[in-house]
Amino acid sequence: QDLSSADIQINGENVGDAFGYSLVGISDINGDQAADIAIGAYLAESDGPGAGKTYIFYGPIPSGISSASIANVVLSGKFADWSGTNLASSNMNQDGFSDILVGARQAHAPSGAASGCVYLFFGTPTLSSVKTQTLPSWCGEIDDDQVSLLPNHIPDLNHDSVPDIVIGSPITMVISIFFGLGL
Repeated sequence: QDLSSADIQINGENVGDAFGYSLVGISDINGDQAADIAIGAYLAESDGPGAGKTYIFYGPIPSGISSASIANVVLSGKFADWSGTNLASSNMNQDGFSDILVGARQAHAPSGAASGCVYLFFGTPTLSSVKTQTLPSWCGEIDDDQVSLLPNHIPDLNHDSVPDIVIGSPITMVISIFFGLGL
């Protein structure tokens, strides 16, 4: 079927933003009992070129939406972070709200330039547009590590009923698994 016949089409803000590069359905990030959606645009400019943005739309999604500029929440990266490269969602801290993990593959961390980071944003009825937070986060260990996140699905690898985080470091060739987190 032709995509132009979709019930809803949401357009990115600017050509070249890579809007739609990553997508994740969110059970309910703001507690209104409706499913939500997050859309990554890792090349969007918010704090300079390639900062990246993640657009969150609260459900139910009305048919009148046509532009990313009317997202309910925008999570913005910093200069050249590529924030929104990967997205995943689950109720990480078991508080009844879905949370979102945002991968920023080129983020500059204390460990080095372009080491990459994964940021956790907790769901809440008052979630607001913010710049990438510093904690909790997980970052690469060397320059150009380009840490990334297992997208979309957050597994429970040790069967303790708490979601686990899987992060890859392609340069150091290491997969890191964090069980439960105790958040």
